[in-house]
Amino acid sequence: MMIDANKKMAVVYMKENPVQHKGKTGREINFEDSKLFTEPEIEKIFQAAGNIEVFFEDIFRNESFNEAAQELFEACDNLRSPDEMRSLRIKRYVRSYILEADIFLKHWERYMRHREVGDGNVFKQITSEIYDTNEAYAMLCILRNYLVHSNDVVHGVHIGFDGLKIWTDRDIVLRDIEWSKAKKELLQRQEKKIDLLKVIKDSNDALNIIHDSMLSKIVTDELKEQCEFLVNMGKRTVMINSDVWFVFRFTGDEENKENIALGLGVDYYQLYWNRYRAVWEKMNKK
Repeated sequence: MMIDANKKMAVVYMKENPVQHKGKTGREINFEDSKLFTEPEIEKIFQAAGNIEVFFEDIFRNESFNEAAQELFEACDNLRSPDEMRSLRIKRYVRSYILEADIFLKHWERYMRHREVGDGNVFKQITSEIYDTNEAYAMLCILRNYLVHSNDVVHGVHIGFDGLKIWTDRDIVLRDIEWSKAKKELLQRQEKKIDLLKVIKDSNDALNIIHDSMLSKIVTDELKEQCEFLVNMGKRTVMINSDVWFVFRFTGDEENKENIALGLGVDYYQLYWNRYRAVWEKMNKK
């Protein structure tokens, strides 16, 4: 692909062209300048796409623990009879869910702390409220501490006439760590065999509430305006049949145009017109 260095910036799309080679018809993939936008618009598209791309990572941050929970429940559905290897896999899925939840919570804690969102206590305020009102989430926090600092949390997997049971032994968890008074009392209120499937199912809902609450704190008016701008710019592209779009900015030596053909000296973002609309709708969801 060649970019006109004199233009500095371009919004391009992927195009397939038929080509003949040794009597056979093939295809050649190129990028073409859309010529749909002015230079100021392209500059604004570049800036907005960069900001929204970072937001993409956060808006789907909950997929990790949701997928871990789904993998666990699907594995449980497929376990019809005692099977040692499948039991080991189920134990791993339980640990994966708890560790994904741990990473998720640590991400948002540090995000809020280092970006000075609100008064600096946003994460603590939101999670403390969930902790006080959702016992499954409180148990998840205890189990992740136990898993990270002590030992495995899965102490039994059994399938019988009454179905599949996966549990943590309350007394072992109480014994192995010196818990605070409140956490100790919470553990003591549990059954001896703590139902891990119930903890995971109910805490999963709580984690998604935390996720939505965090997103609501970082969606600024500027981010909304940039997303709306990208949605409107995307409307111009509907007449061009291509799903792959980029915005390029030439950053290299203007005299060395060969670098552009090699993809050197070019900053770019891929443009996701349909995703911008989905994000815009999520931002404005009441």
